[in-house]
Amino acid sequence: MLMNDKNRPGHQGPFDIREQPLQCADQLKHPYVRRLYDWWITANDGAAPARAQFDIAEHTMLASNVFLVQRCDARSFRFRLHGEAAMDITGMRNAPTEVSEQTKNRFNTALFRYYKDVVENGIPVRCTGSLAFADQPLRRFESIDCPLTDKDGNMAYIVGVIVVRP
Repeated sequence: MLMNDKNRPGHQGPFDIREQPLQCADQLKHPYVRRLYDWWITANDGAAPARAQFDIAEHTMLASNVFLVQRCDARSFRFRLHGEAAMDITGMRNAPTEVSEQTKNRFNTALFRYYKDVVENGIPVRCTGSLAFADQPLRRFESIDCPLTDKDGNMAYIVGVIVVRP
């Protein structure tokens, strides 16, 4: 269900965000979100899988909604993969590929802090909320962000899916 303009906030981007560390799959509403979580929970017996275990070719149904973020260093992340639908939903089609706390953009800074928490905690997080962009109708979303390890076992990646929900 699209919200009307009376509910539109005075800023562009996400609002009304709820972050939920996942305890079980029952919290997930959309089948794409559930599918990525099911992969994550089984790929390494409930522990964070390695980045090398995630092959987009095995997730073609999700490809347009998938994103993959890599932790570059203690102060930044970089989008390595950003599906077409994921870019459209988040309004990030022309956005920088780097997410950092060293920016004046509040959304970018908040996203950096959120990604930092996801890799530090090492468990998937479900997000829900609303998105407002000048060139798009106001809409609600559901996403999941799943941490992945690098070849040395360090939490260094996040694979996620984002979808528009009713």
